[in-house]
Parts: sequence; structure tokens; C-alpha cells
Amino acid sequence: MPSDGELSKVITSIYDAAVEPERWPTALERVVGFLGAMHAHLWEGDAKERLRSVGWAGTAPRFVQAYDEHYVRMDPFALARTWPSGTILTDPMMAPRAVIERSEFFQDWARPQGMNTAVGTNVALDGGNVAVLVATRRQRDGNFDQEHLDLLAGLLPHFQRALRMNLHLCGMDLVQHTASAALDALSHAVLIVDTSCHVMFANRVAEEFLSSADGIGSGPLGLFAMTTTLTNSLRSLVARATAVGKDPPTGSALALSRTSMKRPYQALISPLAVDAARARGVSRKPAALILVVDPERVPDSAERRLRTLYNLTRIEARVACEIHKGASLDAVAESLNVQQSTVRTHLHHIFQKTEARRQSDLVRLIEQMSGLLDNT
Repeated sequence: MPSDGELSKVITSIYDAAVEPERWPTALERVVGFLGAMHAHLWEGDAKERLRSVGWAGTAPRFVQAYDEHYVRMDPFALARTWPSGTILTDPMMAPRAVIERSEFFQDWARPQGMNTAVGTNVALDGGNVAVLVATRRQRDGNFDQEHLDLLAGLLPHFQRALRMNLHLCGMDLVQHTASAALDALSHAVLIVDTSCHVMFANRVAEEFLSSADGIGSGPLGLFAMTTTLTNSLRSLVARATAVGKDPPTGSALALSRTSMKRPYQALISPLAVDAARARGVSRKPAALILVVDPERVPDSAERRLRTLYNLTRIEARVACEIHKGASLDAVAESLNVQQSTVRTHLHHIFQKTEARRQSDLVRLIEQMSGLLDNT
């Protein structure tokens, strides 16, 4: 009979694996020792589909590969996903010994590893998800008796809670990765900073801006701008957006001059509201969001969007994008190697198709489009 200390170690390892799934093999190794087994396997998924392996213990990699590629379809314990929750059965309870020993699964996969008998259980989760846990023993170790079944039954609630936690955390992780991917796809820079202006998150475009340090950069003291005055202004506005006290946090905007002499970045600073109760014990620092818009930056897909949405010709779309960049009609004509009158004609057609009344309307229209996903 395992001691209370051994039981505690097994339970602790199960919950460790709930938070860090890569620890499932270690948890299963403890289960193997706890049950006096030689091998354990845990898999989970939708009860109506093929389950995925969560972890193995006591099985060589080549047998794991062979199982996943072929023998999983023959494993009698794969049916455990259809059993009522908490059902625990040994292989003798499922089929006569002679039938088990004649099976391809036993002869070609289990027996070469020294496996002789097994016990399995269905750990029901939520929403049609199930988990199946199987452990095996060698012939010299004897069959699983009632004591072993009782020990396994005592572990089931912990496996159930741990796997539910695992599913919940995986879902949160997926949401986080999806949100990060969405922000990376934007054509504007998105920064999340703490009250001292240190970067907590930067999307792909923001990392490009910070790397070039053309108007905004990041150093040991946090974000900095081209001049000391602008740096102080930026940090002051971030401090206002992350204020804690009587005065509510406030958003603001700042034009950031650039060393390249291109048009200034447009920095929009906004407070990030955080539920204090949820944040307690995780992070006590308030945060601010900084959206940095580069008026010179037009996505490569902008011309294609204009042609698709407003039926502009290729040359009309190019003229519109050049106007957005601040180019004069003379400069546009020179870049396209046409007369200025031709550019005016194209611009007239652009106004008709987009219903813009003046160049500023066109610039604003393209600016709105520039905030869309960069790969659309």
C-alpha cells in the first residue's frame, strides 16, 4: 500500500502537468510507480473522434510511433472513451485471455515490450471531451487486483480536474496567440507599456519602428523620442494614461518628429482598463496602449484594395496612393512620366468613384484602409 507521501507526490505531479502539459510524462511515471505498473498512457479529445496522446511513460519512442501510426486502431482500451465516466476495467474483464493473446495488438506491440495485463479508465471531461488512462504490468508482477483499482479510482477526480484546467488554459493560450496574430497583421504599430513607459508588448510593426528608432525607440529607461522634450512629453502622457488616484486616466495624442525628416508619427495614447480584482497577484502595474501611425506608410495591398472596393484602374490606384503620401501633382506626374493634366484627369475619376470631394477626403479614406489587415 503506497504511503500518504507517495500519494501526495502523485497528485502534485498531476496538477503540475495541468499547468505545464510537458510534465505529463513525469506525472505518468509517478502513476506507474504508484500502481506498481511498467507503463502508462494518457490520451484525450472528442469522444467521437480519434483521441490525441497527452503523455507516455515506460514505452520506448519506437513503440510510441508504431502505436500512433498503426496499433491505436487495435487497442481494445480505445473503446474506453465510450464507457460511462469513471468506469475502470482490466483486460480480463473485457475479453477472454486466449482472445487477447491471439490479437495482433498483443502479439506485435504489447508482448515485445513485456506487457502482460492492463487496466484502463474513462476520465470524462466537459462538452463531449474525454480522457483515457491505461496502465500495464509485466507477467511477473501479477494482475491488477482490487487494491490497485481502488488506488486508480482515487486518482480519477484529480486527473479530471487537471485535464479540465489544461483545456481551459489551452483555450486561453489560443485566444492570446490569436489576439497577438491579429495585432501583428495590422499595418499600424501597437505598443502596450507600463506606467514608466517600458514596453510590455509590441506587435510586428511596432518592433520595426523601435528597431529603426526613427522617431520612437526603446531603451533601459523605456520609450524615447527624437528629442528630450518629446521624450518627456511622451512619458508624461503615458503617466497620465496610467494614473492611479483621484484623477481618472486620460488619453491623448502626440506628433513624434523623425530623424529621417519624413512626416511625424501620429502617436495615440489610451488607458487600458484592467479589472483590479483579476489583476491582483498577477501584476499591479497599470498599462497604456500606444497606437503609432506612420502617415508615410501605405500597405502594399492598398492599391489592390482601392481597385477592388472602388473599381479604380491600376494607374488610378497608384495616383491615389501617391496623393496619400503627400506628393504634389507635379511629383506624381514626374514619377509616372505623364503630364500633370493626365494626373488631374485620373484624380477626377478617383473622386467620382470614391465619392471623395477633395484630396483630404481621399487621404482620410486611404488612412482608414491602412488600418486594415496588411495581407488582405
